[in-house]
Amino acid sequence: MALIKQNTDVDLPHQWHQVFSEARVKPSPFHVIPCTQTMFLTYTDHLKPAYRATCPLKTRPIRELFIYAELPQLVSFRNSWNGAMETAVVVSRQQRQKSQPLKQSFTAPIPISKEKFKDLQCLKKLCSPANQEFYASPSVLDTVDGDSAQSESEYDE
Repeated sequence: MALIKQNTDVDLPHQWHQVFSEARVKPSPFHVIPCTQTMFLTYTDHLKPAYRATCPLKTRPIRELFIYAELPQLVSFRNSWNGAMETAVVVSRQQRQKSQPLKQSFTAPIPISKEKFKDLQCLKKLCSPANQEFYASPSVLDTVDGDSAQSESEYDE
């Protein structure tokens, strides 16, 4: 974040894309991937059947922790520097095979509250006229929770 020009005038998502891609030249420029809503997947639902919800061991007193590639479901640890090694199972073999396929997290635009929309309408006055159109576009109006048929002039007070 130290490479980002702090005084850059940025209002829109595509402008952020440009700022980040131009932030570094050497050793190589940043490769910025524009994220769409379909790229966010339900990793929680996918991983929940494979792993325990809580850690099977107390993490606070652990001094050494070993995870071996040959037995990735086992964690070996010791509570003191010269104590005996203990083991705990993090993933059971039966649960690992039941994981669900990854699905999209969101199938529709994420709704925003009326209060947030009202704040956007007030703050858009600080943007350039070209950028103000983005925040007044139907795509933003469609994501307002509840009755989205309210006119924009109602928020311009």
